[in-house]
Amino acid sequence: MDKSIKRYFMLFAFPTLLAFTVAFLVPFFMGIYLSFTKFTTVNDATWVGLDNYVKAFSNADFQNALWFTVKFAVVSV
Repeated sequence: MDKSIKRYFMLFAFPTLLAFTVAFLVPFFMGIYLSFTKFTTVNDATWVGLDNYVKAFSNADFQNALWFTVKFAVVSV
């Protein structure tokens, strides 16, 4: 019985891996890429590098929201 499980493992694992890749990994890496660009739609994205992160971390509202999020996470856990 053990050999038959090993024999058909990929047959059953492949659809799950494919769904994970399509539903999670592709959007995750696209989001990382788009965070380094300036865009209105995905097709016209222009590379700006770390400029988006510099703007975000220099914004007082973002810093305030980040601080409260960190405190909430620490208290929750």
